[in-house]
Amino acid sequence: MITFQRLHDGTEPGQIVVGAYAGDEMIGAAIADVRSTSKVCKLESVFVGAPHRGRGIAEGLVRALERHARSHGSIRLEALYSGTASSAPTVAHVLAKAGWTVPRGSTLILDGSIRISEARWVKTVASGEYEIFGWSDLTMHEAADLALEPGTSPWYPPALGPFPEQPVEAACSVGVRHRGRVVGWMLTHRVDPARLRYSRLFVRREHRARFSGIALVAEAIRRQHAAGIPNCLCAVASENAAMMRVVRRRLQPYIESKTELCCALKDLASVDA
Repeated sequence: MITFQRLHDGTEPGQIVVGAYAGDEMIGAAIADVRSTSKVCKLESVFVGAPHRGRGIAEGLVRALERHARSHGSIRLEALYSGTASSAPTVAHVLAKAGWTVPRGSTLILDGSIRISEARWVKTVASGEYEIFGWSDLTMHEAADLALEPGTSPWYPPALGPFPEQPVEAACSVGVRHRGRVVGWMLTHRVDPARLRYSRLFVRREHRARFSGIALVAEAIRRQHAAGIPNCLCAVASENAAMMRVVRRRLQPYIESKTELCCALKDLASVDA
């Protein structure tokens, strides 16, 4: 009989560790990080000894972690894993069986340097009735206009919304106005003193034929160069055909490293106590 127990001795603060036991023998373990202030629990590792694999033990470990994470106050579980690792199909299978939302594609994490400011397209600017502005100059009226009313459908994807949980890097984040109304943004975050993450690029659909989001990226890069931040990174979903074209045509010469990751999710509201 396999049992699952939370381990308390020897674990680091902010971690949940669950062990799988066959009698007194530990045959597997799973670790999650619950230190996030956003109540997101991050699955870090699941391991089952080779002789015991294929018996549903990994799924049992994940489900046990889910229960402990919810009792800890977490509202969502996330797991990041390499999309190119040989274990990726197994990880996806285990999480899917445990009721997680598993991505069809992967996300490319691209690292580069401010050398990209030398690219010709970085000279791209807004034209016509479009005005690019620093995100720190967003007015209270504009912020209220962008905020979602309860029960209403947004005109932008929530994942690309204008108000991320983490504060943006004010020196490099920009928006665009059309006839005085905000219709797009390029939001950035400081990863560390030497690195800027290009996090959220969005332009309202009806304006894309007349205004290219490349102008927002170019302005953010110019501001990064002026701020003296030497490195940058961005994440692009492999299924986002438009952004993958941008990567191939405009970013490829300046990419210094590339990592392929998958992100699986589960809403803990559905987990039994």
